[in-house]
Amino acid sequence: SHQQVSFDKRTQANYTNTAVGATLQHRFSEFTDLTWGLDGSAYAPERTPAAPLATKSQSYGTSLTLRRQLSEQLDASAQFGLLRIQRQGQDNIGTWQGSISLTHTGQHLTTRFNLNRSSVVDNSTGGYSVNDSARIQADYPLSDTSSIGAQFSWQRTDSLVDSTNRAFGLTYSAQLSERWRWSLNLSDRVLNRQDAASITERYLGAQITYSTPDL
Repeated sequence: SHQQVSFDKRTQANYTNTAVGATLQHRFSEFTDLTWGLDGSAYAPERTPAAPLATKSQSYGTSLTLRRQLSEQLDASAQFGLLRIQRQGQDNIGTWQGSISLTHTGQHLTTRFNLNRSSVVDNSTGGYSVNDSARIQADYPLSDTSSIGAQFSWQRTDSLVDSTNRAFGLTYSAQLSERWRWSLNLSDRVLNRQDAASITERYLGAQITYSTPDL
């Protein structure tokens, strides 16, 4: 894949991000499979006076993922692998990457839990950084046509400027008819950076979706 990102306000560097990857999967049964993955990506910024730290960066990783359906209600997966990040003019980073995911589907409540460590693009300081995150999500149907959901997430980015980010959100959605559906979203997000004051964002949004079988 190839991604090209540009900003109207030149407070951050425009950049391109190119990624390639390969996977090999073996299915032991309909309940268990093992996947090996290999990936690499390259970050190339356009250095500007507003983003003097932006430098070229590469990320390479390999991992094994085991997925198993533990019961009719519980699905689980575990991933572990190695990660290497190279930044021009800086020390290389060698660490582990991985994740643990659980999904429980009850009679009414569906709950998802995820812990993850991976590399992400940190364009504020330039290049790839190690990102640790946790997320829990719960969805509850109020009726056959409506449901509510709640999400909480936390993440920490280990970079030239460390940062933490936490977010909480609520969602309500309802099917108005066979083709119309609407949803309401409320979220609260707090970003903390070593070099700046905390930033709090609050968001309230509504969405209406029309689906047609002809498209």
